Amino acid sequence: MNILWQEWQTIQQARSLYAQKYFAAQKLKLLQNTVNLYAIQSAHAQKALKSGDATLDQAGSALVALMDARGQRDTQQRALLDIDHKLDALLGLSSDVNVPLQRLGNPAMPTNDDVYAALALLPRHRPDLIALRAAYASQEETLYKAVLDQFPDISIGFNAARDTSGVHSIG
Repeated sequence: MNILWQEWQTIQQARSLYAQKYFAAQKLKLLQNTVNLYAIQSAHAQKALKSGDATLDQAGSALVALMDARGQRDTQQRALLDIDHKLDALLGLSSDVNVPLQRLGNPAMPTNDDVYAALALLPRHRPDLIALRAAYASQEETLYKAVLDQFPDISIGFNAARDTSGVHSIG
């Protein structure tokens, strides 16, 4: 049960890290697009500043927006690397191994019958619930043993004796 429980926890943690990695990569792509747009806007603002069509405040605000977007992108890159390291450590992989991400599809919406059927099977398939049931059974056995241990042991035996005068006794 302990090995099954550890395996189940590892699988659940890997699933969670996979989803985090997938969505962090998607967010990183969006932030890179944002940086590209702000870079274009900043370049136009710098060009307008040089030609005298914009003020220093306008060009500066475009540059601040670009720097902020770059900071968010860099923070997201670090978060993605952190998730990669956690996933590699969990799976025992070298840091140079790239784990390709498959696109997460939209799960089908279960019907009420599907939900009830899954709930009926849940206690027989979830390792945490199986382990909990086994732990309860173990505690019941421990309690049963403790109740029996409070009573003295009863023993039944047979003995026979005889003395020198020819008297025999059996008990």
